[in-house]
Amino acid sequence: MMVPKKISAFILIFSIALVLLIQHYLRPKLNSLPFINYLPNFITALAFPFFFSLFKKSNVFHFKFYLLSLIILFIHEYYRTFDGNNFDWLDILFSVVGLVLSYLIITIIRKNSFI
Repeated sequence: MMVPKKISAFILIFSIALVLLIQHYLRPKLNSLPFINYLPNFITALAFPFFFSLFKKSNVFHFKFYLLSLIILFIHEYYRTFDGNNFDWLDILFSVVGLVLSYLIITIIRKNSFI
């Protein structure tokens, strides 16, 4: 079973708004919090796969999408080094945790089909 379209769309829109709120408002004001810099990566990795659950029912498709997302995250972090930023392993770690958690949530929703 696919995650219902309304729920997936809501999660995607909510996550975009939340990431923008964190990046442009909370991060500059609450920079002393230990993990505030990694929350956008975590939220994006957690919520973005719900959007793709709209299109395919196949677990193989989702697994390939998760692998592709991970590769894109590595490439993104690598190319940020050209602008003088450091390659940040914690960004990768929080993204991987978000992807794994998203995969588990979507799997549980599909197996239980309670939505």
